[in-house]
Amino acid sequence: MAYRRAATRLRNLRDEDYPDGPEDSTPDPQPEQQLAAAVLRQALTDARNAHLPKATRDQARWFISGGSEGLQFWCEIAGLRPQIVQTLAGRALVDKGV
Repeated sequence: MAYRRAATRLRNLRDEDYPDGPEDSTPDPQPEQQLAAAVLRQALTDARNAHLPKATRDQARWFISGGSEGLQFWCEIAGLRPQIVQTLAGRALVDKGV
């Protein structure tokens, strides 16, 4: 349940909720922003899916932790802050007990 709340928050979170963020965010997500949000949601899903191989889950966690430039890239396109995504991911993983 907490994961769904975090995923919903990720889906709905825009930088206009955070005035000190980028100023070019728009209330209606563009297709590329929707794609980027889907990539981020998939990483969250993969990180906590016990049915996936451990290596896949570990790669998703590494991505979310900012282990590569990928998180920054996709967050930029989605209009989200990486720190917010990481916080939501942390909460979802802790609630799941992963």
